[in-house]
Amino acid sequence: MRRSNLFVLLFAIVMGGIAAFMARNWIAAQASVQPTAPMGTMVVAAAPLVFGTTLTAENTVQISWAAGRLPEGAYATKE
Repeated sequence: MRRSNLFVLLFAIVMGGIAAFMARNWIAAQASVQPTAPMGTMVVAAAPLVFGTTLTAENTVQISWAAGRLPEGAYATKE
């Protein structure tokens, strides 16, 4: 193997390592960002339902959802 080919290979390995390290740090920084929007609740199905199934307290659950982004007509509580 020629010396120039070996140099290019080593350079590519070093650059790949630096890119992987920077990507890992960026992903870790993005994961630690907490949402700042006020949270509310929304009622959703607890399991897949067949069309026409009557919604009851047993087959629905309340989940956290951004208060300003609730879909139109969504229920906020099970009652």
